[in-house]
Amino acid sequence: GCTRSGHIQVHAIASIEPPVLSEVEMICPGERVEISADEHYTYLWSNGATTQSIIVYPQTTTTYQCTVSNSAGCTSSNEVTVPVDIAPIAAFAPEHYLTYLEDGVATVNFIDFSQNAITWQWDFGVPGDASATSTMQEPSYTYTASGLYTVTQWVRSDLGCTDSTTHQVSIQKPFNFYVPSAFTPNNDGINDIFIPKGEGVNTDDYL
Repeated sequence: GCTRSGHIQVHAIASIEPPVLSEVEMICPGERVEISADEHYTYLWSNGATTQSIIVYPQTTTTYQCTVSNSAGCTSSNEVTVPVDIAPIAAFAPEHYLTYLEDGVATVNFIDFSQNAITWQWDFGVPGDASATSTMQEPSYTYTASGLYTVTQWVRSDLGCTDSTTHQVSIQKPFNFYVPSAFTPNNDGINDIFIPKGEGVNTDDYL
């Protein structure tokens, strides 16, 4: 019937709630986004950061985890996924990279090879001509002068993500060359001078 008693102290440590992370909407690839956690003692993010908030630039959909602790050393974690839209890809080609002027004009058709795009913007590379643009998917443009033109295509996705690319087109004068078989230097104004003629010929280079 003898009894004996003793006692021990038990220290209860309160658990810690998972961190509340900010909500994130879908972004374009590489776009800046800030993710924040609510107030805690310490923070450790899956990218190695130890701050309350992080700034990231994900190229694809990425999940970030945040582990927090209190002063007693208890930890808890939560994660958030940053959805990244599929990027549009600008791509096109002129139907012909070299086109000759005919009757002073040359029309070039442009073929679209872009992906994930819903709108298109074109600049046909004519300096000083604000009308040398288009919003068609596969436009045509009529050039009126020879030269090398840089054509730019911009594309946009449904979320507003953009991409661009350029190609050059060459517009040249046609080359025709005629050498007379005879001339009559009698000062009647007809065939007085023996000189080749043609289109697309620089007469300054005659010797």
